[in-house]
Amino acid sequence: MTYDALAMHTSVEERRAIVRDSRWHLFAIGIVSGLLSSVPTMLWAWSVWLLPLFPVVAAVTIWAYAFILVFSALWFAHYCLHALERLRATEPQFAAITVESREVSIKQ
Repeated sequence: MTYDALAMHTSVEERRAIVRDSRWHLFAIGIVSGLLSSVPTMLWAWSVWLLPLFPVVAAVTIWAYAFILVFSALWFAHYCLHALERLRATEPQFAAITVESREVSIKQ
């Protein structure tokens, strides 16, 4: 998801720097998002006892999957764009200007 969040806003070098510097944070976000996505599955597993409420359980599960999908996408996008903001704040704003000096003689 990091590529999706950064594809339109960064260069290849910036994207690689963000992934390199934030590797463990992005990994943790992925783990937490994966664990959250197992919550609807647990609801299905417990639905054996809730069989008479199957239509309600199905609707709640679909909404939970949708919510978790949107939440994890927004979390990745927010984190990656904030990392891009921090990266650009540490870089110099303007490229260095090199000036060549030459001797100029004025003949009168």
